[in-house]
Amino acid sequence: MNYEQLFERNYGVFSAEEQARICSAKVVIVGVGGTGGVVATVLARSGVEHFVLYEHDIYTPSNMNRQIGCFTDTLGMSKGEVIKDTLLRINPAAQIELDARAITEDEMDQVILQGDVIVPCADDWPLSMNLLGRAKELGKPAILAYPVGALGRVSTFLPESPYASECLVIPKG
Repeated sequence: MNYEQLFERNYGVFSAEEQARICSAKVVIVGVGGTGGVVATVLARSGVEHFVLYEHDIYTPSNMNRQIGCFTDTLGMSKGEVIKDTLLRINPAAQIELDARAITEDEMDQVILQGDVIVPCADDWPLSMNLLGRAKELGKPAILAYPVGALGRVSTFLPESPYASECLVIPKG
């Protein structure tokens, strides 16, 4: 199946031009275990074809209640590999780079500049917050997604937006 067949139901919700932008966007997601795995899956189903995923962890039984890629047959497997395979099952033409390690503060610029948008969903909350702030400073849009009880929260931060830390009333460190 070609791209238009896979995502034909998006047309009408998105114009052909908007869908082309979705297709060509490169999204960097840091942490694809919980929320990041859901975000990656939703974006793939929306037609995004270019991903850079950072994930260093494996699935354990403690992930079963909340992580989209955690099943009895994925326990002990790399979260990044499972999500990468999931995205390719949605769209075999997707281009996915997977870096199976935790990133450091020193690498933030390099990580952010790889894509058109960054989605920090690392288990390391301070790292995610710092990625959001640094993305603003580098002129890149960023999306913050995290669980709130049984629901989720998604916020978009553009370069001209306030810092995420200001919106969440977190002191800058």
